[in-house]
Amino acid sequence: MIKPDILVVAHINVINEPISLTDFSVIGLSQKPTVMIPPLTEGHQATLTCTAPGLCSGSVPEITWTWRRAGVIDSHITGNITDFKTENLTAVTQRHSSTLTFEPSAEHHGTEVTCKVRFTGNMITEETVTLNVSYVKEVKIRGNTNVLEGETLHLICSVESFPPPIFKWSKPCHKTKLQNRAESILQSEPGTATLIVSSMTAEDAGQYMCTVKHLEGTLTETADVTVSASALLPWAIAGVALSVNVLCLVCILYLW
Repeated sequence: MIKPDILVVAHINVINEPISLTDFSVIGLSQKPTVMIPPLTEGHQATLTCTAPGLCSGSVPEITWTWRRAGVIDSHITGNITDFKTENLTAVTQRHSSTLTFEPSAEHHGTEVTCKVRFTGNMITEETVTLNVSYVKEVKIRGNTNVLEGETLHLICSVESFPPPIFKWSKPCHKTKLQNRAESILQSEPGTATLIVSSMTAEDAGQYMCTVKHLEGTLTETADVTVSASALLPWAIAGVALSVNVLCLVCILYLW
């Protein structure tokens, strides 16, 4: 029986002559394996399934799994469990498949996984898929949290995740809504949200909170901001006092 997943070419040398089996040559597989991937979440075990093409009976194929990251050669996924399964669909047809069970992590996101099927006669067919792993890392806030009155506050909230999260800045336990005082620039860079508060006053001091909503849950991070009196104020007072003293001295000399 000629398998339906194999490309067969007939070489006919003389017209109207009978064709024997030796006139056929197998040059390759015309079908690829089928790879099924469930939703992948960091820290949650998942199973990938690769099914060999074709349903005809015959020798059992060899199925192997490899994966590749950017700039890394093919390698086997560590900490995985593989299993092989053969289903007898009818008296003459079978389905061969292999499963790969592993625990996805952030490092698996964006990697390419290849399922390779090798039949008798060193006939090989393969399929490559890209993994999308849902994950979220630690939320971080950076920026100068010690500002002077009149200066502008810049705080950047960032998180590494997939898919991208939703950011929100807030100021807990504050009578005035932060939106009335701030300009929030969402995702000025991938995975970031920048908070800008201009003309800071003593009332703007306190705790600022960044909330990150992701498929894996809600995360928060806070930053305590202090607002100090402007260093120019004492000099301004001293300047006014000096001007008054000079004016008084001029008046005294004039009257004298």
